[in-house]
Amino acid sequence: MAETFDTARSRDRRRSPRRRHQLRSNVGTVVDISSHGIRVYSPKRLKGEFKLRLHGPAGKMTLASRVVWHRRLGIRQHAAGLEFDKLSPQQLSQLTTILSSTQSRRREALGGRVMALGVLILAMHAAMGVPEWSQWLISVGLKNEWHSFIKEIAIFVGAALVFLSLPLMLITRAGIRRKQQTTEPMPAQRFKQDAQALLRSVLTSSPSGVLVLNANRDEMKQVNGLTCTLMNAAAEHLLGHSEMELTGKDVTRDLSWFQSMKLFDDVMSVIRTEMPFMAERRNPTDNKWYYFVVTQHGDGVTLNFTDISERKRYESRLEHAALHDTLTCLPNRKALEERLEQAIHRRQRVAGYDFAVLFLDFDRFKIINDSLGHEAGDELLIKIADKLLENLRTGDTASRLSGDHLPARLGGDEFVILLDGITDKRDSVIVADRLLQTFLEPHHIAGHNVTSTASIGIVISGDGYENAEDVLRDADTAMYHAKHKGKARYEIFDRNMHVAVVQRMTIEKELRDAVENGTFTLEYEPIVALDTGQVDGFEALIRWPHPTRGIIPPDEFIGIAEELGLITAMGQWVLEKACAQLQEWSKKKSHEKVFVNVNLSKLQLRDPNLVPTVERLIRKTKIRPGSLRLEITETMVMDDLKQISIVLGHLKSLGVQLAMDDFGTGHSSLNSLHRFPIDILKIDRSFIDTKDKGTSAWSAIIPATIALAHRLELVVVAEGVEKVDQLEMLRGLSCDYAQGHLFSKSLSAAEASQYMDQVQGFGDKASAA
Repeated sequence: MAETFDTARSRDRRRSPRRRHQLRSNVGTVVDISSHGIRVYSPKRLKGEFKLRLHGPAGKMTLASRVVWHRRLGIRQHAAGLEFDKLSPQQLSQLTTILSSTQSRRREALGGRVMALGVLILAMHAAMGVPEWSQWLISVGLKNEWHSFIKEIAIFVGAALVFLSLPLMLITRAGIRRKQQTTEPMPAQRFKQDAQALLRSVLTSSPSGVLVLNANRDEMKQVNGLTCTLMNAAAEHLLGHSEMELTGKDVTRDLSWFQSMKLFDDVMSVIRTEMPFMAERRNPTDNKWYYFVVTQHGDGVTLNFTDISERKRYESRLEHAALHDTLTCLPNRKALEERLEQAIHRRQRVAGYDFAVLFLDFDRFKIINDSLGHEAGDELLIKIADKLLENLRTGDTASRLSGDHLPARLGGDEFVILLDGITDKRDSVIVADRLLQTFLEPHHIAGHNVTSTASIGIVISGDGYENAEDVLRDADTAMYHAKHKGKARYEIFDRNMHVAVVQRMTIEKELRDAVENGTFTLEYEPIVALDTGQVDGFEALIRWPHPTRGIIPPDEFIGIAEELGLITAMGQWVLEKACAQLQEWSKKKSHEKVFVNVNLSKLQLRDPNLVPTVERLIRKTKIRPGSLRLEITETMVMDDLKQISIVLGHLKSLGVQLAMDDFGTGHSSLNSLHRFPIDILKIDRSFIDTKDKGTSAWSAIIPATIALAHRLELVVVAEGVEKVDQLEMLRGLSCDYAQGHLFSKSLSAAEASQYMDQVQGFGDKASAA
């Protein structure tokens, strides 16, 4: 039944200037709702006009009735007032019943007030009959006649009010009960129709497909089919069939979509157990994914299904991103570890099964990345990944997980190859050789031909591995051994490598503690003047007194300190101790001209605090700047000629002397003599320590070097002198200084002071040796 809303102007502008909402129905009832109250006009159902104000006690009662009506009939209440939805005649009847009941309650309340007034008058009459009150009234001027008249009037009026109000209240209460009892409930047929309409509305608006299926039973009461009784528009769209086509038909035979996903057994299980069924299924005909919820109702089921293909594609992309490198699309560390764990477990179960892991690190990638830019570095990584796939691809398969072998990128320029199921342990070496040859071929990147060789560590499966982390750790160890042995090569892991790594980690920790606590010592190797035989200076050599291994020589920890970045702090400590010792020796007149050589590292030369530190130490100790001699090697300055030349110039300006150590071992030694502001040239011990004095080193190289250095006004020091004939040859070539075990081993500071006092001349020392 249709009802409409009209907006009418208030007929009483002085009392209700706001709009009124009117509800009209075909029964002729009009309900006006405004801010002042509710008016009901119903010539067929109610006589008269009822106006319920929202003020005072009656307003509270009206508000309570309105709230009840709100819960039962679904009226929405807003700040602007009440808005009525569509009301059926039954709902309108309930509305008029509630309103009339409210009016009857008001009549009942009025009767109560009238009765209360009558009782009050009767009470006054009784009070006037009290002698004390009567005497008081007469004393104030009320005559006795008037007193009697008032008493008679009071008893008559009071009794009349009480006896009139009592029937009014009883009749009103009975009318309320009668109207409440005569309120007709909604008919069952009407309720059923409304429920079906609601169900149809819900199904139509649902985005999921809904099929209502009834079970077909044979003579033995066995289910042999499912008949469609209802379906919504979403189901029509997903199935490609209209409701008219499927209603009344057996979907198990007429619907190929139902058969392709094999849903019949699942539906039968729901009918038998009355337990809901939920699952995700892929339809092989259109390759789409659906989510199903099957619930039981009566003698059938309701099939609710949704197309989740887009969600499955999104999940697939997320899963791929979680297991693959975004740049090269190769599997990442997580995917590699999963496959490697499977290989380890298979190795433990299957006899004769083997695998191998190749750990690759590219030797020049950082240089390429820094010089050509990160985009060029990314392009190189992509090309490397493609070459790995080309070498591992089996047949014509172009999958990134092709064959039994899995290439993966761990990050940066580190790649790992899992050779799964190899037949011969030598296969890993064959693959490594082929990869090394492949990486020798240049890549054309950013207009440049770029070549980046690889260092490869190989681990072959054994019985000792329990998890993937141990395998990758050992492969990484083998790769670092290959890198330290010259790069562009491979190394196969053995247990000795692991022992060496553990020892290296222990040394690193102990070295850090030693640098932090300053637990080093300095020893001094004498430098003897070959013309006088006197000790003119020393070379300061750092020593590490280990608590369990004793004195550790520098060649065992200097390289580690450089790799860990600790060499700068160590070098500063050596400078401070050497300058302090020079200060101590300079206090004695016989030692005031002694000098000390201190070796500098590559990292120290790049340290911006080197020059200020040397200047501060010279001022603090007040030593002669020339007594401090700083030794550098040619190889450390050739990496950055321009910058290091500036640093050497600043050091030279402080007055310190510079020595070129290990001369003759560099690739352009003669060329470097005039490039740097050096004062001293030290000939490497490899030229001095020769068994035959007739070799080219003695006959040509050493004499030429000494003569060239003197021509350039450089002081020459020969290292590693251990024999008398070496000493005689150097003296014959007019070499300036020499040092080595022929004179003395390295000494402590106290021993060095005593040694200087004891040495009288070189000739005596030589004959004694």
